[in-house]
Amino acid sequence: GATWRTPEGPDSDIAGREEHPVVHVSLADARAYAIWAGGRLPTEVEWEYAASLGIPDPDKPASGAYNPDGAPRANTWQGIFPLINTDEDGFSGTAPVGCFGADRIGAYDMIGNVWEWTDTPYGAGTHTIKGGSYLCADNFCRRYRPAARQPEENDFSSNHIGFRIVRDAG
Repeated sequence: GATWRTPEGPDSDIAGREEHPVVHVSLADARAYAIWAGGRLPTEVEWEYAASLGIPDPDKPASGAYNPDGAPRANTWQGIFPLINTDEDGFSGTAPVGCFGADRIGAYDMIGNVWEWTDTPYGAGTHTIKGGSYLCADNFCRRYRPAARQPEENDFSSNHIGFRIVRDAG
């Protein structure tokens, strides 16, 4: 019973989550919104290029998630997944968009918070999602790196998958 309007099931709603990423959207939902808003979903290459430009230390792919001292700079799982989340970053689920600082190119939340749909097929019936989510931890997943990629079924939605749109210049 979870939808983008009821992200945790029928007894939930989006009141108070106006600043959080939209979740529980399928690829078709994300594409429809992008078209409505005058944009499109980024390709995997576009998404990865932007995320790579933004990470603080290009020689350390996980630097978009953690400062050199290990403090979180993105919404990821801290602790032993799935047993202990210390919530060191202040969040056990999604975080409001932009509550972590902008990256080097001024983009927010490219790493962590929610996976993001791209317009790049991964395999039969799947597309590529990028960026990791608040469920990615050092001991599980570790996909909070620009190069990390994950397949997702086209018609699937989850509470840790969202999207961003791009607009072509011109």
